[in-house]
Amino acid sequence: MKFARFSGRVDATEAGSDRVSNKSVRAETVVVKNKPKKEVSSMNWDQVSGQWKQLKGKVKEKWGDLTDDDLDKVSGKRDQLVGTIQQRYGIAKDEAERRVDQWANELDQR
Repeated sequence: MKFARFSGRVDATEAGSDRVSNKSVRAETVVVKNKPKKEVSSMNWDQVSGQWKQLKGKVKEKWGDLTDDDLDKVSGKRDQLVGTIQQRYGIAKDEAERRVDQWANELDQR
């Protein structure tokens, strides 16, 4: 993410007066680099999706607030799991995605 650079003079009339003030204003570019997300490869999520019935128990161990109905509705879809976790735990979408991806990556390492 990049923010613009501005340098120059600003002429402004003060409210309720005929006086003009000259003020120098200088802003610098600020670059904010986001860490790249370590995402789950589609191949890995395809495996999760294909083994969903076997993995539902592991999902319940990790996220105990999810009901069997929740897991049936998710039916192996990543975006559905993210949304359900976001709703049940009251967390931001980015955080829910991070947790789901971390969980799926841990499965891949076992």
